[in-house]
Amino acid sequence: MLGLLKDLIINLSLVISLIFVFMKLRWGRNQKKLPFHFSAILDGLCGGIMGVVLMTFSVELSQGTIVDFRYIPIILMVVFIGNGAAAISTLLIGFGRFIFGISLSGMLTFFISLLLLAGLMSLNTFWKTDGRLLYKASLMSALATALYTTVFIVSEPNLHLFSPVLMQFSFFSIVGGVSAVFLMNYLRTSEYLLRKYEIESSIDFLTGLKNVRKFNQLLDHYSSKAKLTGSSLSVAMIDIDHFKSINDRYGHAAGDFVLMEMSRLFEEVLSKDAYVCRKGGEEFAVIFPAAQFARVITLMERCRKRVENHPFEISDYSKLFSSVSVGISQYPSNVSTVDELCDKADEKLYRAKEKGRNIVMY
Repeated sequence: MLGLLKDLIINLSLVISLIFVFMKLRWGRNQKKLPFHFSAILDGLCGGIMGVVLMTFSVELSQGTIVDFRYIPIILMVVFIGNGAAAISTLLIGFGRFIFGISLSGMLTFFISLLLLAGLMSLNTFWKTDGRLLYKASLMSALATALYTTVFIVSEPNLHLFSPVLMQFSFFSIVGGVSAVFLMNYLRTSEYLLRKYEIESSIDFLTGLKNVRKFNQLLDHYSSKAKLTGSSLSVAMIDIDHFKSINDRYGHAAGDFVLMEMSRLFEEVLSKDAYVCRKGGEEFAVIFPAAQFARVITLMERCRKRVENHPFEISDYSKLFSSVSVGISQYPSNVSTVDELCDKADEKLYRAKEKGRNIVMY
């Protein structure tokens, strides 16, 4: 009995390790933005592999009868991934059982796995929200434990419902199932928050453009690439003309609207060719990786004209017109090193301001 206890604890530890590995693989896969159905198939396969691994480290009650936590991946697929992935996992686990031999117990557990899947889907449909996750996890784990315990009793005549062996298994089974659900939920929430903070740390909260931190990262990346390959790299600095007067005359809410609307205009013109960033205040910066200098000039002129001709409707009764000044630099056209790009673009921007604004200088 002590050996069974040790093996069940090892199995429970293995469940925790497999969940961490699964979530790590899933995070990396999600970054590639795979199609939904293909992603669900991969999740189902991963769940099935988890179940087969758990069977590999199973505990043998008698000849042909083994106990393990193979059903936990099915519960996790139903609760967190979807019914399709859960069905794939169930079939893979069911057929995987026959790797260890074809027996009455194996046949029964295959049928019980399908029955369990139907029961879990029904429970999950009843509890659509995570508001009562503890009750859902407990009931699902209890259902799985009851079904598999029934198989053990049918397969092993010496066992009965209150056998110490089955009582130990039932306890660890329910605790393991509930713990696995809460661990998966914790990892999923942690992943969401991590990605949320990563996005917020690189996105300007007002305009939705990349912020100055992201601008510096992109500039470092493409500067290193340009140094290694000798490819061109362009930077454009944009400043809204007389923006302070907009804030003073119409208020900061109107100024914020102009910033958001102007950001949208920039993205419409430049999104396919460049990275548009807000450096702060009324200043923007654009990075053009490997674009022809003539193309950069054309695009920035297009931006200037779009802004010049765009009515900014700051209220139902008021609209205003604005303009931008732009300075452009390109490596290697007008700077000898990539480190001079920003300073040169700022210099050109300053000259555009001096020449009367609403000008693109290069």
